[in-house]
Amino acid sequence: MKIGNFNFSKKTIIIGGVVLLILILLIVSNNVKKQNAIKKAQEQAQEQAKEQTQTNNSASVDADAQLQASLVEKYGNPPEGFEWDVTGNLVAKGTDDKSSAEEVLYRYLRALSILDFSTAEKYSKDSTVIADYKNFYDDSTKKVDDYYSDFLRKQLKSSLASMQIMSVSDTAVFANGTQNITVKLKLLDLSNRDFWYADKDKLFNDMYTYDRTESSDTKKMQYLYNYITDAYGTADNNWGKVGLKEYQVELVLTKGNGKGWLVSNDGELAPLLQYEKGFDVASYINSQYSEWATNKDISKSTQSIDDDDDEGDY
Repeated sequence: MKIGNFNFSKKTIIIGGVVLLILILLIVSNNVKKQNAIKKAQEQAQEQAKEQTQTNNSASVDADAQLQASLVEKYGNPPEGFEWDVTGNLVAKGTDDKSSAEEVLYRYLRALSILDFSTAEKYSKDSTVIADYKNFYDDSTKKVDDYYSDFLRKQLKSSLASMQIMSVSDTAVFANGTQNITVKLKLLDLSNRDFWYADKDKLFNDMYTYDRTESSDTKKMQYLYNYITDAYGTADNNWGKVGLKEYQVELVLTKGNGKGWLVSNDGELAPLLQYEKGFDVASYINSQYSEWATNKDISKSTQSIDDDDDEGDY
């Protein structure tokens, strides 16, 4: 066979082809060996990383276990589902790892609505709502006018008892596993400033009697607080004169040390259960009453002068 200016025998071409094939096979074999070596190195690296993670986790678990053991010696055995923090406060572990975040959220809200704070604490951490309620029983927060604090506590209690869970609107899931769940709730309508107008005449006259006849501001305000508390009503009468209002509230859920879900942020719910930013309806009604009482005093004084003038003319 002639290729270019050279003549090649058939035998030469066959030998050349075999050599070429051997070279190709050697190259392919070397590439396969390299790929296998790379794969093996990657697998070894992954295995080492896994072992290191397990070692770190084990060390972390051991450290946590040792810390808890020392805290138990100091503070005693915590209730089931809780552990101690370094300052001696109970922290929920989130041990119910079979329940979904939504199921835990429902249990938490349901527990709040029946004032079962033991259960609510089991399914939450750093709850603003629970902390606010506890503050009303904390001696360090009490003021001289405890009847006002009692009124605000009863107001919060009524708001919690009025809570109705309507539905879950949406759920946002983040890369770290956190879930932000938006839920529709019905709560006592604390924005209602008009519910007392139908009782205004009797309410103001009774307050006036305590204020002017008995010269007792305390009795006057206690009477007003009792009226408002009664106006919150109960479920039996559809929450009295105030009624309910629908809200959308976002709550944050994260995993606890026990791998179960915990409500870790209820900051949007807390202000809806109480009067916000210094406003409460008792102060509002009392300011309206003060103006009414002043006008009544002026009217009585004017009438007295007119009566004296009439007697003088006589």
